Amino acid sequence: MTTEYSAPYESVYAPSEPAVPVPPPAEPVSLFKPARAVPSAAGWADSELNPGPAPHIGRKAPAYPPEPAGLPSASAPDLYASLLPDTVLDGGTFGRVVVRAASVRGDSHRYAGECRQDALLVAEVGELALLLVADGVGSQPHSQRGSNGIGRLLAKQIRNKASALSGYLARGDETNFAGLVNNAVTEAAAELKQEAERQGLPAEAYSTTMRALLVPLDPDVRVRGFVSVGDGGLLRLREGVWTPLDRTTDAQPVIDSATDCLPGPYQHAHARLISDGRPADVLVLCTDGFSLPLAGEAEMRELLAGQWGGRPVPGLAEFLWQTQVRARSYDDDRTVICLWEGH
Repeated sequence: MTTEYSAPYESVYAPSEPAVPVPPPAEPVSLFKPARAVPSAAGWADSELNPGPAPHIGRKAPAYPPEPAGLPSASAPDLYASLLPDTVLDGGTFGRVVVRAASVRGDSHRYAGECRQDALLVAEVGELALLLVADGVGSQPHSQRGSNGIGRLLAKQIRNKASALSGYLARGDETNFAGLVNNAVTEAAAELKQEAERQGLPAEAYSTTMRALLVPLDPDVRVRGFVSVGDGGLLRLREGVWTPLDRTTDAQPVIDSATDCLPGPYQHAHARLISDGRPADVLVLCTDGFSLPLAGEAEMRELLAGQWGGRPVPGLAEFLWQTQVRARSYDDDRTVICLWEGH
């Protein structure tokens, strides 16, 4: 993905020959930080460019080390699980939107030599961007296959429905959006079940939660579609204030129950439109390895509000470092995708 900020501004501020002097145009506002000079090797350790180890909140650091203690083993019986990367970082820019995404193996999984069961997907699918996080159910032995598979399979289904879904988003038609995206989830779940069965496994061995945002590539359409099965979080950060978007005003969850998962059991995916967004909003889509410490730790909310709530948007490496802020008692995988709404 490439930024498209320069061309529109150049056309707006094209040179002309005014009859009378006019004030110079304002400089376009960039979402990105300007490049900084790299310090010498001798000064690197004390430079502000050196972020150091992942930070922690609270008086005491978590007992687990902040990084993997060993390497994945190609001698393990389950090569799929053992060779999954510890950390995934992704992101890009389209239209007025900037996306950052990270999935990090939890401290307890690192300590036990187990794989990361979370997964993420950031992809352009027809006229839409698909942003998805998934959390393999920890009690199931192959749930990492489910969490990684559901993104691929849902993208396949949405590819065939992207034009219609994009139209529903443009018109703010929540009823038809929910119906069609539910069909896509149902068909993806059926394929995920078949993949498990081809491996000689019961469908529940692939159990995973899933939540996704569908974002039109058309910059003039600011409605976002949300669909989910199972637990996790969707929040909005606006002017330093965090607001859960998957709860009612009386703080009761309305989107799903904690027991729902794919390929089943679940009754239906929960879908809704987000149509009240504003420029500079940040939508935060995450698994419960991130939503739980964010809900429980005020210091974490304050720290990330300061880092994500303004301009410029963090770079990819900086976002990964910020995502890894640690807190005692929270040692699960964490996956988070942030979407910055442009002006």
